[in-house]
Amino acid sequence: MLALILELYRVEHRAIDAAVVGTEQHGQMRREQARPVMAKLLRTLRAQRGLHLPKSPFGMAVSHALRNWRALTLYLRHPEVPIDNNASERALRVVTLGRKNFLFVGYLESGENLAIGGSTRRRSAA
Repeated sequence: MLALILELYRVEHRAIDAAVVGTEQHGQMRREQARPVMAKLLRTLRAQRGLHLPKSPFGMAVSHALRNWRALTLYLRHPEVPIDNNASERALRVVTLGRKNFLFVGYLESGENLAIGGSTRRRSAA
C-alpha cells in the first residue's frame, strides 16, 4: 500500500515539475495516472478488510480509509484540491506547540526560564 501511495505522490511531483499544478492538465494527469492507482488501492483495502481485527490499528486504518473513500478521492475530481492537508497540519502545529510551550507563562520564573532557553538556574549578579 505504501508503494501505491508513493506512486500517487509521484504523479503530484510530475505536475509540479511540469508547472501545471491546479490546472486542467493537472486534472488530466490525475485521471490518467492516479485514478488507476487509487482503484488498485481500493481493491487492496477491500481485500485487507477481512484479514485484520476491526479494533487493531491496521483494521481501524482500513475501515477509516474505506469509510472516507469519497473524500480521499475528491482530489481526483478537482485539480485545485491538494492531495493532502499537510499545509493545514503544519499551520495547526504552531498553535498546539505554542499552547504547550506557553502553558506556564504567567508565572514569573517559568516565563524567565522559557525566555533563556529552559535553564532553571538563576544567573547571579557578578
